[in-house]
Amino acid sequence: MEDRGADDALASAERAVEDAPGDPGALLALAKLLRERGDFDASLAAFDEAARRAMTLGPPGDGTVRAEAIFGRGLVLSEQERWPDALAAFEQTATLVTPGASLAAALCQAYCLAGKLDEALPWRRRTLALRDAAARCAPSDRVASARPGAFDPGARKRNIVAYCLFGTDRYYHECAVTIARTTPASFPEFTARFYCAADVPRAVLEALRAARAQVVIADEGETHAGSAFSGTLWRFLAFDDPGVDVVLCRDVDSPILPRERAAIDLWLTRDEPFYCLRDHPVHAELLLAGMWGGFTRVLPPLTETALRHSHRDATKFADQRFLRSWVWPRIKHALLQIDSFASLEGSIDFPPTFRKVGRQHVGMSWTRKQILGA
Repeated sequence: MEDRGADDALASAERAVEDAPGDPGALLALAKLLRERGDFDASLAAFDEAARRAMTLGPPGDGTVRAEAIFGRGLVLSEQERWPDALAAFEQTATLVTPGASLAAALCQAYCLAGKLDEALPWRRRTLALRDAAARCAPSDRVASARPGAFDPGARKRNIVAYCLFGTDRYYHECAVTIARTTPASFPEFTARFYCAADVPRAVLEALRAARAQVVIADEGETHAGSAFSGTLWRFLAFDDPGVDVVLCRDVDSPILPRERAAIDLWLTRDEPFYCLRDHPVHAELLLAGMWGGFTRVLPPLTETALRHSHRDATKFADQRFLRSWVWPRIKHALLQIDSFASLEGSIDFPPTFRKVGRQHVGMSWTRKQILGA
């Protein structure tokens, strides 16, 4: 049904272009649909033609429509990992309009992946500031700023490091097994828990259990069924478990560095019920889905809210947008931000005990070669 709906939308957009050959807006809509389908060459051509047609409008129509077309071109080039070309498109867009959060984030990422980290930092700060300003909730929805109790390092089963695992890519399966085996050494006061899709191979599930990790099949029945990327939100469900006191949300493909452990140790000595980490110029999210955590019984129930969000947002960034729009405004006053670039007011640096070595940073990923071999 979803494929049929996408096909109908594409056919409708193509008819709109035929009916209004001089309208760049119709071409923009078509280009976006083509990008969503992964037809990048056709999408690039449509964005380029939309930008060309926008120039024939003259001001005031030229700047805004043309900027949207060039920005779209940059997003397609990003999908293709053509970072110098993507950066050029984003820089051109910034000359036509005042950059909002989406363009600032795109510039930050493109500068980072082009190896221009110093140039990325101002865009990181701008992105975080704009996203913070846009994230709002009613004052009554803000959580309590006190912890519901003290951290108990002896209650290993009640302290959870939460991961999610879905999809068919063997890289993530092998990452999960590797991180399951290393979590007990890095976090001996915690238990690793994997929220897994039902189709994860049995051998992987058995390896996770052999590493003393808990395994929860998260997508059984309609309760947790959502989009293809709803699995990215499953790890947050640990906050609703009455048998859990503390949750650390992590990515399965990210090694646990001593620097991360030191930051969490610092948080555990303080009073804030939540923490978040940012350790690279590209970390321009308020809450990175695999680099935050906190005490349970502080947030309202997340399960149904997260499920509704996954139905509305079927993209691979659904988890980030959920955290940005719904969780952040409720907890930001009750949060310790540990940020090596101190981009938002109130953030502090990582403990100096373990400094960065080379390109290592908290949140980095293993390479496919490291996990799968040649």
